[in-house]
Amino acid sequence: MAIVDVDKDEIVKTLEFKSETGMPQYDSVSRKIYVNLRNANEVAEIDPATDALLGSYPVDGCRYNHGMAVDSEHHRAFLLCNGTRTLTVFALDTHKAIAHLPLPAGADVVKFDPGLGRIYAACSSGFIAVFQALDADHYRKLEDFAV
Repeated sequence: MAIVDVDKDEIVKTLEFKSETGMPQYDSVSRKIYVNLRNANEVAEIDPATDALLGSYPVDGCRYNHGMAVDSEHHRAFLLCNGTRTLTVFALDTHKAIAHLPLPAGADVVKFDPGLGRIYAACSSGFIAVFQALDADHYRKLEDFAV
């Protein structure tokens, strides 16, 4: 993973991972960057202030995590786990998976709407899976909306 100084348009550091990486996301509250380590079934945590890798954490019950969205207020990451066809809710503060919800095939892109507390996962099988955050630790699937 290359770290780029956008003012100078140059690579200032490279972080090496023993895994293919997936979608990185920035948590605006903790001020950390999180990256899916797809082959390792882990999430890496990076401090952008120092460009240092702080750790990588296993995501139990998830295989081949690709897409990611972050709920910064509640310190949650929503991971699309293609190998298990689940949306996994991962607690960024405790580094633990707290929920696994079923997904249609081909989940690729996930977005979080903090106003509604909803998670949307676009799937190449022709669905948008919609989930509702009931609170920081409880989630439920609303529907697989055909598109």
